[in-house]
Amino acid sequence: MILSLKDIIVEDRLRRDLGDIEELARCIANDGLIQPPVVEQREDGKFYLVAGGRRYAALTLLASNKDDPEAAFFEQVDFTILNDLSPSQRKKLEL
Repeated sequence: MILSLKDIIVEDRLRRDLGDIEELARCIANDGLIQPPVVEQREDGKFYLVAGGRRYAALTLLASNKDDPEAAFFEQVDFTILNDLSPSQRKKLEL
């Protein structure tokens, strides 16, 4: 499902050090997003980030570069929706 980055709620994450986000952003810009972040739509109807915090941060960095004409491309992302996954697919994500 294609969602805007600004519509994703990022709660407190276990991983504090996201590593080299700029390098990951360069890889996504050059090669594309191979595995999209995973979000879950909860009872309140909002989407919460479940997996892919580094990818989400890198996409946010790419979308924030207003000097880049392609920045708008990164504001809308085809997220994987946890609610749509089968139990076996969830297990592969270890969720």
